[in-house]
Amino acid sequence: MQRVRPVRKTHQHVTPPALGALAVASARGPIASNRTAVGTQGKRRATPPSCGTGPRTADFVQPGLPSATLTVRTRGGWKAMVWHWWRRRTFRGGIFVPDEKAATARQSIRSFTPRGPLLIPLCHSQHLPTRPIAREGADVCCGDVLADPDGPRSLPVLAPLAGRLGPRRRAWTSAEGWLPAIELTPAESSPALPTEPRSPPRTLDELTSLARRNAVLIPEHREPLHVALTGPRPPDVLIIDGLETQPGLTADLRLLVERTDELVQTAGWLADVQLDGRRVFDRVVLTLSLRHRRLVRRVRTLAPHRRLEIAPLEDKYPQSHPTLLTLVITRRRTPPGGRDRDVGVLVIPVATLAALSDAVSGKAPIARVLTVAGEAADRPANLLVPFGTRVSELVEYASPARRPAALIAGGPMTGVRVLHDEAVTTPDLAGLTLLRHTAQPEPTTCIRCGSCMDDCPVGLDPRVLVQFETAVSLKAAVAEQTAVCIDCGVCSYVCPSSLPLALTIQRMRRRAQLERAALATMHAS
Repeated sequence: MQRVRPVRKTHQHVTPPALGALAVASARGPIASNRTAVGTQGKRRATPPSCGTGPRTADFVQPGLPSATLTVRTRGGWKAMVWHWWRRRTFRGGIFVPDEKAATARQSIRSFTPRGPLLIPLCHSQHLPTRPIAREGADVCCGDVLADPDGPRSLPVLAPLAGRLGPRRRAWTSAEGWLPAIELTPAESSPALPTEPRSPPRTLDELTSLARRNAVLIPEHREPLHVALTGPRPPDVLIIDGLETQPGLTADLRLLVERTDELVQTAGWLADVQLDGRRVFDRVVLTLSLRHRRLVRRVRTLAPHRRLEIAPLEDKYPQSHPTLLTLVITRRRTPPGGRDRDVGVLVIPVATLAALSDAVSGKAPIARVLTVAGEAADRPANLLVPFGTRVSELVEYASPARRPAALIAGGPMTGVRVLHDEAVTTPDLAGLTLLRHTAQPEPTTCIRCGSCMDDCPVGLDPRVLVQFETAVSLKAAVAEQTAVCIDCGVCSYVCPSSLPLALTIQRMRRRAQLERAALATMHAS
């Protein structure tokens, strides 16, 4: 059967032999139709939207790329279908994993009330020291300061609920391990926290002051927002990540659906923040999933009145990583071992945007929306959970009948297994994955299929890197390549031999860091 090639506008309309020449594939198109067609090169291309007697154009058009016109014969006669073909913004490598979001994607956010005492970490990270001022037996109100920042980079710790403070203990977090903490017993009747709406910040100094006073954190690197805004190279591009490509997590999606107007308004005044009479950000981009066409259209109806770009992207994993988003949106390449701020780009998730919106509304960001899902979850949900809530209470809520075989903090691709009863929720915890089975296949010998190299989003060859693990010392080239790895776990996911490639590269990177530190100490002495 003859394939149909799209023709540029300068040519005449073409008449395909039959409509069946377009092979229907799976749904991932950004247009009104929910089907895609396989082109002549075997790549998936979006089918045109169903149209009437006149031509229509697609919702999303990439600038600077050629258009095409095609005429298709249908039962109702000849109808001209005009649409724009584009090369989707993407990166080399990556995979399409099962999203596993059906259980929670349509569930509204519910408030979760802890039954037992909270265990609140007294610092956000080991690199962000604080001075605890809370005393055992003292009564605190919601939003009171429990620890003051100790240094210009640190953040205060706020009380998530009203209650009485208990003894100091230790709390386990998925990102930092053990941290000093204090116990808080919630009051039986907690009065509503009075809100004092503020005017949106107009200058960079007002924005950094607002972010630090309300302890706004970027979860990806556990870095305060005010530090990222005032670094050695201030960012000129702000990317708001609304993709959430990690399987099973829908917290950011529900925030976008339920608080669309508020979040778009917050992104709008972020685009207008100025420094010395000039706007800080040349571009403010909100990335959304191509699958959520209704959400994309709704955001677009609100965005024209603001300096906000909407970029619908594919759900290819790990598209939402800051390094890859920087490359896809700005075509700037992050240096090995560097961050998006090194090239003048700042990537923040929707949760950080929601925390800024709450701060402007006068509400202290003392809770985080997270997704509790997984094959062992009998009651999957999107919950608004106060910081310091014990993870064991969330497990009892989601799976009251039986305890899951394993609990993962985060998504199944890059999450950390929870092994401690003192594990608590923090601002950087986006979800919990409950697993029913933990059996893993035994690793076998590498068959040199090349799948890990083909699907690596940063162009590494993991099968070659892991061969240097037993070397006496790592070469400079090998150490640099381990720094390029973004810890997405794609290589381990696609390996048919079940080799722990991602874990091996992580160990090699830590070893290279220790070797560099030892070498620097030797030269200094």
